[in-house]
Amino acid sequence: MEKRLKQSLGIDVSKLNLSLSLGSLNDKLIKEFEYHPDITNDIEGYKVLLRWLRTSVNPEVELLVVMEAT
Repeated sequence: MEKRLKQSLGIDVSKLNLSLSLGSLNDKLIKEFEYHPDITNDIEGYKVLLRWLRTSVNPEVELLVVMEAT
């Protein structure tokens, strides 16, 4: 099993939705990407985001979160 070295979450923000992409880099320097269907930009959508992150992110590796600037 490869060790995850880096991980980052990209969020494209709109008034109604959030588009999510999770990228990671493993110890063999292979990039991997995981996508989630768009979620609503409200409290219910944030709960979905947190549930997804709990299963997709390695808690031992720092998570960088980036958003667009518009």
